[in-house]
Amino acid sequence: MVTGAMARSRWIALAVLSATFLAGSMLGAAAIRVLVDDRAEQPERPRPDGRRGGPGPGPSIFDQMGLTAAQKAGIDSVMENRRREMDAFWKLHNPEVRAIIDSARVEVDRLLTPEQRQQFQEFRERRRREHSDRGGPDAPRPGPDDSARRPISFHEPKYL
Repeated sequence: MVTGAMARSRWIALAVLSATFLAGSMLGAAAIRVLVDDRAEQPERPRPDGRRGGPGPGPSIFDQMGLTAAQKAGIDSVMENRRREMDAFWKLHNPEVRAIIDSARVEVDRLLTPEQRQQFQEFRERRRREHSDRGGPDAPRPGPDDSARRPISFHEPKYL
């Protein structure tokens, strides 16, 4: 049986962990917003070989290295294979990861006051809308309870 002091210590540790997670999430969201705003202001670079160019001034590292067409094709192939492997991984593990994220969200909500919970909900909805807006006009607009259906995806750009 857990004593009162041990139970209290566990709850304090859980509260600190949850608060740290929440603070990190909010800081990360703010940093991403700043980075996305900066990238949106930079035009996409045209590339003579027809491959997609990333935002930013000057040539990519691979352009600077003077890769041959075969090397560029090989790198694109490696990255395409990696993308397929990552898609398969996320297809398999997305429900597990989503469950972890959702349970953390529930725990964080329990620590917030009703006013803070409302602020955090508004923040999350605003971020969801911004994320959907980046997907274009045909992107599905998830509702507040659609988090379990949204896949988590990490893709490398093809141009590297």
